Amino acid sequence: MPLTAEHYALARYLARRYRCPTHDGDDLEQEALVVILKALPLYRPEMGPEMALLTMCIRSHLSRLVRSDLSRRSREEPFGDEFLDGRHSNEPDPAEAAQDHEALERAREFPALRRLLAGESADGAEYKRRQRAIAKLSEEFS
Repeated sequence: MPLTAEHYALARYLARRYRCPTHDGDDLEQEALVVILKALPLYRPEMGPEMALLTMCIRSHLSRLVRSDLSRRSREEPFGDEFLDGRHSNEPDPAEAAQDHEALERAREFPALRRLLAGESADGAEYKRRQRAIAKLSEEFS
């Protein structure tokens, strides 16, 4: 079965929705066209609309392609240069730590947030009180 303009348009449309570090848009579009060529002979009208089948096949293939590529890259480059150069540190920035501590202490001043930090559950009214307290804290620290 020959490819139609709709097939090319579908391949282009779906390929543009994916980003892959090692494949550019044209590569992804070609991958989508290959999927169409493989899926068309398998299509039977009782399966439903042709474009729905093709869309499902293309999305599945491109998702697998991107996932495997990202997985391969993460195995090849587990850490960035800053980690390998010794510039990475698990120690928090003292200024950020002090600001976080101050925010936590301010949060403890609100009874609703104190109950939240203690792990108590909330009903509808309690949830609204917590949201108002969080909004007030956000205004103070922004």
